[in-house]
Amino acid sequence: MIKQKLLVCALLAAHLAFAQNKSIQVELLDGNKAPIIGATLQFSERADSTKVQYAVSDQSGQAAFQAVVNGQYILNASYLGMAPLEKGITVLS
Repeated sequence: MIKQKLLVCALLAAHLAFAQNKSIQVELLDGNKAPIIGATLQFSERADSTKVQYAVSDQSGQAAFQAVVNGQYILNASYLGMAPLEKGITVLS
C-alpha cells in the first residue's frame, strides 16, 4: 500500500512539473508588416545559456519554442540583409 501511494505521489509530482511548461510563439514582421520567412531564432535561458532552443520562422513569420518554464530568456533572431535582433523576455505563469 505504501509503494502504491509513493508511486501515485511521484506520478502526480511529475504531472505537476510538466504542467508548468509552456510553449512560446514568436511572430517576425518587417517594417511593412510582412512576415519574415526563414529567419533563424535562438531562445536561451538568461541564467544558463547552454539551455538553448533553435527554430526557423515559417511562411507566416512564426516560430514556436516548447517546454518553457517561468524565468528570464533571451531571444536572438537573424535574417540575411537585416540587422540581428536580441530581446529579453520574461515568462510568467
